[in-house]
Amino acid sequence: MDESGFTNALQTAIATGDYEELPERIDRESDFGFSFPYVEGGGPLPEVVFAGMLELMGQPGFLAAEDSHEFLYFFRYNWEILTPEQRERLRVVLREAYPKYHDSMARFETSELFGEYFGDEKALEDLLALMKLERSELRELVPTGLDHLARQTARPDLATRALARLEEARADPDPRVRNEAEESFMRIQVWREDRAEREEQAAILGPITSEKRWDESVFSRVLQTAANRENYLVLADWLDHECDGAYLLELAATPVPADSELIFSELLGLLKRPGFLADMDAFRVLGFFDSTCSNLTSDQLERLRPALREALPKFRTPSSHTAAAKLLARRFPDDETLADLLMWMQDEDPNIRAAIPEALGSLATQSAQPGISARALAGLEEARMDQRADVRHEVELSLDRVRGHRGRIARPLAQEEEE
Repeated sequence: MDESGFTNALQTAIATGDYEELPERIDRESDFGFSFPYVEGGGPLPEVVFAGMLELMGQPGFLAAEDSHEFLYFFRYNWEILTPEQRERLRVVLREAYPKYHDSMARFETSELFGEYFGDEKALEDLLALMKLERSELRELVPTGLDHLARQTARPDLATRALARLEEARADPDPRVRNEAEESFMRIQVWREDRAEREEQAAILGPITSEKRWDESVFSRVLQTAANRENYLVLADWLDHECDGAYLLELAATPVPADSELIFSELLGLLKRPGFLADMDAFRVLGFFDSTCSNLTSDQLERLRPALREALPKFRTPSSHTAAAKLLARRFPDDETLADLLMWMQDEDPNIRAAIPEALGSLATQSAQPGISARALAGLEEARMDQRADVRHEVELSLDRVRGHRGRIARPLAQEEEE
């Protein structure tokens, strides 16, 4: 492997003191970009690269740079191929650099590296030492590392000590430190609730999923359990992972479309359940619909459309609004869907309006009917005047995607004409 491009970029930055866009320059000049995932044998990170990184982190100009935190992402990307000896050397350099950064996000990234990646006794000691620094802006971002450590460590004693120091930070004389400590406790509480929810659901679904097979009866039991509990987290996880790419109507033992009606009917029934419509994981189940729609019968597709139209405004999360709108646009790219999308683009709920531009962009680029494409694009142009900034932002993103799509199509055509 040739590391010369990477090290040349590092040495040039050190020699010139120019650290602006260093990660981007490394991406351009290095065969492997900013990460080394394919090192032969799985590692370790080449010593010449690692030593160059540590040298850079000691440069006053780098420590004073506005975006030095971007450089620290390198250690996240390559953590698995750092040797134990390299990690210990990194630990020392991170600790020494922490109070010298002008970039507060570099301190944030360092705090996370200690808590989430090192996550050991020494990391706790380092974080506790940083919490004793006199300047409040240096203490402010340490709670992030403490809460990561408390959540990820397998040692209860470390978690207890990290939580105890977080509790003390709630009384810090600086309000910024106190606010960070409160946010850390909120994250820990959410994590605890999520873990308890997963453990409870796993206990219920374990006997079902342990059968390690995919057929209508197993899927039906998972669906019924999720619906009865009004909790769709594990259902979404199961669809993403346990099925291992198995698709509706492509079941190895039952390839006949009629045999999958049980699954389709029960999935369709979710779109009428208030609990599902309000659930934050509903969009992931809609993603399963999207990946399997090409296998549905024409009758099933016709039943799906009105169910989606009725459900879309009733979803309670923006991600589900967006997933439903995209599903309609991709699977029913016709005048009826366009009319629905343009209607929702005028809805009084800004969360619904913000969900529609991506679907309109899909129609503008994917529809085989020029009239539909033109009217979808016109709807996007009109939506640029929406009173809400978040809606306008989504509109601009969609217009950028449309322009990018058309540019990719235009280039090959232009090349053909030149030839």
